[in-house]
Amino acid sequence: KLECAGCKKIVSEEDFDQCHSVYKCRKDHMFVCCKVECCRMFEKRCAKVTDTLLKMQHKLNNDGHTSALRRLPPCEREKFKQHAEAEQHGRMVCPEEVKACDRSVPHCAHIIDRAGGYAKEEASYTAPGFPETQVPAPPPPPVEMESPNGEQ
Repeated sequence: KLECAGCKKIVSEEDFDQCHSVYKCRKDHMFVCCKVECCRMFEKRCAKVTDTLLKMQHKLNNDGHTSALRRLPPCEREKFKQHAEAEQHGRMVCPEEVKACDRSVPHCAHIIDRAGGYAKEEASYTAPGFPETQVPAPPPPPVEMESPNGEQ
């Protein structure tokens, strides 16, 4: 059983297909959003993690001459690599709180994939600030025109 990422309502695994969306990060953290409103709240949480990562990276880059990533432990480096990949592909990062040391991000920050829910059929999510990929509309069906002689 998991609680909704927005309204904190308890949702059992059998009810996942009745939820708006179910997300799973690459570290197997699961998030359930029972309604669209809850999904929006969850997206805002993920955006805050992204902001935290950007601020942390900016702070690291200002502190010294060596590359920011080289001064971090490997697990923290992975968070920044995941964030870069998420930004590149317009994806969200995991907001799960994890134990962290002084100069680290207190979130999992791995890429999240949609794993279920009835919104799964909708277009895949693009993170706020990223243009949505436009799928061209199918061409209209051909219109049958009558020939000038009245024959078809």
